[in-house]
This record gives sequence, C-alpha cells and structure tokens, in this order.
Amino acid sequence: MKNTVGLIVNPVAGMGGSVGLKGTDGEIYKKALELGARPVTPKRTKECLSRIESKGDITLFVAPGKMGEEYVEAFDMPFRVIGTVGEETTAKDTKEIAAEMVDRGVELLIFVGGDGTARDVYDAIGVRIPVVAVPSGVKVFSSVFALSARAASKMVDAFVEGADVTEEEVLDIDEEAFREDRLASRLYGYLLVP
Repeated sequence: MKNTVGLIVNPVAGMGGSVGLKGTDGEIYKKALELGARPVTPKRTKECLSRIESKGDITLFVAPGKMGEEYVEAFDMPFRVIGTVGEETTAKDTKEIAAEMVDRGVELLIFVGGDGTARDVYDAIGVRIPVVAVPSGVKVFSSVFALSARAASKMVDAFVEGADVTEEEVLDIDEEAFREDRLASRLYGYLLVP
C-alpha cells in the first residue's frame, strides 16, 4: 500500500539571505527581489525529491504551481494537486493547503522553507501528522528541520519504512530585532518528525 505524502514549498523562503535581509517574512521578500535575490527553494526541493529512494511507495499530494506542482513533474511519482493559489503566495495559502492535505488523509507532510513556514505549518496542523522540513530559509532555528535536503529525503524514506516519530520545536525570531543585531526568539509549539 502506498503512503500519501504532501509537499508544500514556500517559493520566497531564503531569498533575503543572499542580499543581507535576514529573512523574507511578510512583504520583505519584495525588497529582496528588488535587490536581485533569486529563489533557493526550487533547488532544495528538487534535491530532496531526487534522493527519495522509496518513490515507488509514495503518492504525492502537492500544492499548486510554484508551491509544489512545478517541481514534481520532473520525477516519476504519481501526484495530485491540492488547493489554489494566486500569483503571489501567502502564509494563508500554506495554512489552508496543509490543513486540506491532512483532511484528505495525507500521512506525512514535506515542507520546504524556513522558520516562518514552520510556524504556518504548526498553525495549520499541529501534531496531527508528522512532517519533514527541508531547510531553505534564512532563519532556521527550529529543530524540526533536517540538516539538509539530502537528510530530509532520508527522513522520508525512514517514515515509509515505519520509523517512529518525535516532537521537535518550532522556534522563530523577530526579524526586525535581528536586523538590528538583537536576537529575540520565541517557542511557538511542536511538530512531529520521523
């Protein structure tokens, strides 16, 4: 029997790092674009998906367009698109699609982003299902994240093989304070991870 796995990609996560913005939460990603930032999540998403060895045991549920669908078309994995998004994606899109995926029976959610994305996933699903978090943000303080896209693929394989899950922290920092060289972190909650 195939495992149902969801995929949500934050297409603006990590863009602020290359231009020194220390994050892209809210509207700051527009400034990152003006400064010449390029997306980092496509490469991380493709690296994670390409290294999953249990592809034959997975059916993917993916967010539309640049939030997931664009990246899975190159892989030999059956998938269904869940939800709708506009030209500019939002935290609300992530929350709504994650909740819908859980409601449709997704057993594991892969998300590609940073701490802001982890907060959105936490808000939407809490500890209802486990997640594999692919680190792609400027801020990656939460312990829910795998060490790399490669490690994330190994976590997906472990889940398919029946690995246990544990709770890990969802943390985030105040980006404005961080831009002023002050670190102000907050614990938001916990997500389950293989």
